[in-house]
Amino acid sequence: MTQAPASAPALAAEKAVARELLENGEIIHLAIRPSLWFVPLASGPLILATAFLAAVAHLAGPRIGLDVPSYALAMLWALAAMARLFAGSIQWLGRLYVLTNRRLITVRGVARFQVHQCPLAKVRGLGVTVSPSERLLGLGTLSFQLPPGAEGIGAWANLAQPQKVRHEIEQAIRRCGG
Repeated sequence: MTQAPASAPALAAEKAVARELLENGEIIHLAIRPSLWFVPLASGPLILATAFLAAVAHLAGPRIGLDVPSYALAMLWALAAMARLFAGSIQWLGRLYVLTNRRLITVRGVARFQVHQCPLAKVRGLGVTVSPSERLLGLGTLSFQLPPGAEGIGAWANLAQPQKVRHEIEQAIRRCGG
């Protein structure tokens, strides 16, 4: 049986994933990151909370003897928002979801990587959940049902075209005999 030539994304994925992660004869079928919407979705709650606190400080400050100028509150909020968006961008850069012909691999981290993996044969089911914000953006989160005692790989969050990714994983499971 001959293999089709590797696609450009698969070649880029092989470069992105450390060679030590791959076993002999293992082929990357899919290597993706969450959608870029991951950054505002992960950052949104903190940004909204700091905006609420800045508004409360602006409205209640003079009543409690805290006279902070509005521009200073706005600048502090903008700094907090930019810092959280930067942190979200770093989180996005350090997140990679990999499907090989044998395993599912989740890589997280920038300076210190956390690698979680699971053989395809252990995957008992796949589920796609869609939060209201993901639905609005056309995203979804893929979760994996594993047998008790199997190492979890976590959910693959904020995926663009989650049904397509699910289909790709289901095909890989069938090919490996799962």
